[in-house]
Amino acid sequence: MPPAIKNIIESVDHAGVQRAIDELRAQLQAYEELLAVVMRFEMDADGKVVVNGGERVSVTRKREAVLAIMQERPGHWSIREIREALSARGIDPEAGTPVKNILWNFAKEGHVHAIGSGVYELSVLNRSAGHRHEEAMAA
Repeated sequence: MPPAIKNIIESVDHAGVQRAIDELRAQLQAYEELLAVVMRFEMDADGKVVVNGGERVSVTRKREAVLAIMQERPGHWSIREIREALSARGIDPEAGTPVKNILWNFAKEGHVHAIGSGVYELSVLNRSAGHRHEEAMAA
């Protein structure tokens, strides 16, 4: 390897590059969340603001819906994917308790595992088909 290239490679601050990548990912997630909020608003024919996104539900019902969604497809779920799945069920993911708070609480309670930044996986206990949500909430 030519000495000039070797010097360039050795001078790279790998930890600094990784920090920059992590910061950019966080910024991207924030912009995606902002875009999701903006996309919920439209103007109707009369020029009035119309809010899209579904029904506002109680935190209990939202928690139940999040667990049901995650049980339907085992594996990793991003916060964005859960929000989209809630919207598809007619539940406004932005109303009330944020999805990220629900998932964080589930992780504290042992119902899910935090895999990475904004990515969660259902715990083994909650994956079994016979396990009911009420039992998970009592655990």
